[in-house]
Amino acid sequence: MFRIFKKKNVETIIEDFEKKAFCVWKVREVNISTKLRFRAILGIYSALVLSVTIKDSSEVKRLSNKINSELKNTMKSKTLRVSDLFSSSTGKTCINISQSNFMKNANIESANVIMNGLGIFEELQETISDDCVKFFQNSNMAQILVRGMILMKDVTIGDSDAGDFLTETKLVEDFNLFLTEMLKRVS
Repeated sequence: MFRIFKKKNVETIIEDFEKKAFCVWKVREVNISTKLRFRAILGIYSALVLSVTIKDSSEVKRLSNKINSELKNTMKSKTLRVSDLFSSSTGKTCINISQSNFMKNANIESANVIMNGLGIFEELQETISDDCVKFFQNSNMAQILVRGMILMKDVTIGDSDAGDFLTETKLVEDFNLFLTEMLKRVS
C-alpha cells in the first residue's frame, strides 16, 4: 500500500519552524550564528513549555533531552568563530548573551577561537538558561507562549519588539505544531 503521508524527519520539522519564525521576524540574512542562537533558545523554550504542561518531571527531562539532542545534531557539523556568534544581522545586541560570560563558561581566552556547533550550542544554552528561567518566572501558560516568542526573537536577532500581534500569535501556533511533531518523533 502506498504511504500518502510521508513522515517528516526531525531536521525538516526544525527547519520548517525556523523558516516560519524567520519569515515572521523578517530575517533577511540567515547564517550559522543566527541558526545556532535560534536552535539553542528553541531547546530551552521547548523544555520550559514542557515543564508547565507535563506534571511528571522525569518525563519532562527525558523529552527535553531528546529534543535538545535532535537540535544539537543539526548543528554538530558546523563551525563558527566565537566572536561571530555575537554578531546579529540586525546590528543589535541579543538579550542576556554576554560574550565574556560565554567565553568564561567555555573556558576560552580569545573570541577568535573557532568552535564546533555542538560545543557552541551547549555553551550558549548554559550561558542563557538561567536568564530564561528568570524571564518566565511567575508566568501563566499564555504569558509563557507569547513572551517566549519575544524572547526567542530577541536571542536570535536582537530585536525584542513584539511585532504584529496576529503574526506573532500564528507563530505561537506554529511552535505548538513544531513541539507536537517533535514529541511524536522522540517519544
